[in-house]
Amino acid sequence: TVNIPGSVLSIGNSTFQACTGLESITIAEGVISIGQWAFYKCSSLTSVTIPDSVLRISPYSFANLVSLTSLNIGKNLTTIPDFAFTKAMQLTSLAIPGTVQSIRREAFCRCYNLESLTIENGVIDIGPFAFAKANKLHSVTLAETIITIERDAFAHAGSLKTMILPSSIKTLGQGVFYNCSSLETVIIPSGLTSL
Repeated sequence: TVNIPGSVLSIGNSTFQACTGLESITIAEGVISIGQWAFYKCSSLTSVTIPDSVLRISPYSFANLVSLTSLNIGKNLTTIPDFAFTKAMQLTSLAIPGTVQSIRREAFCRCYNLESLTIENGVIDIGPFAFAKANKLHSVTLAETIITIERDAFAHAGSLKTMILPSSIKTLGQGVFYNCSSLETVIIPSGLTSL
């Protein structure tokens, strides 16, 4: 167990990288930033709560948390960076708060057991491969503020049957639904300009 007090402003790069026995962390309000690979490959970690004081997390901050079942994202993050939570293999549900504007490349790629995804109003861009290989994903609620869904964002989501795109959407990138073998219905709004 690790308890990080609010007097700590920044958790540096690789601070707890590959601490495979670490099962629990508490990050107090007051922490502002979390560095690259800070909790990378903490393979026993089951729960992460990012407090509202955190303004920035870095690429790979929480990547390869293969036992993660619970994730709560703070309400002052504006970007979920590249590979931030890739390979959170046991995560089954996820809510992205509307304070986040951009979900970047492979942020949640290879979350193989993710079943339910809610992206709240405020999110503008979903990056390449952001939710690729979410094999069990079947329930998706997209924000009515999303303008761009980039290439392969939902590729290989083999359980996805229905996708209702928001009226705000302007651009869908190449291969967005590549190999979504169960997909039956996609509702495309009239405002879409690039497919």
